[in-house]
Amino acid sequence: MQRNILIILFFALIVAIFAIQNANTVSISIFTWKYEVSLVIIVLGAIVFGAIIMGLVTSIKQIRLSRELRAVKNEREKLQETNRVLEKRIAQLKKEAGEAGKETELQSREVKDND
Repeated sequence: MQRNILIILFFALIVAIFAIQNANTVSISIFTWKYEVSLVIIVLGAIVFGAIIMGLVTSIKQIRLSRELRAVKNEREKLQETNRVLEKRIAQLKKEAGEAGKETELQSREVKDND
């Protein structure tokens, strides 16, 4: 975070130096309109416009990632619930298998005792 602030301050310093050194006016023509504007205003306007566009792009990406994260969390919760159900079923089957094994063992002993 501090690194980003330092980078922003560095670029702001470069823009400020550029603005001070290029304070003369320039002619701007847009369709049929003509304007005399300071070069500093043009540069600062371009920077602000670029920052706004970059903010919009970043916001759209953040919203998309947030939706994907929410979907992954929901899927994880469903899988965890399925896992719990399956673990209970495994425990139940092991218990039934253990009881069946005991019954088989008793039947084997009875057969041996009868022989």
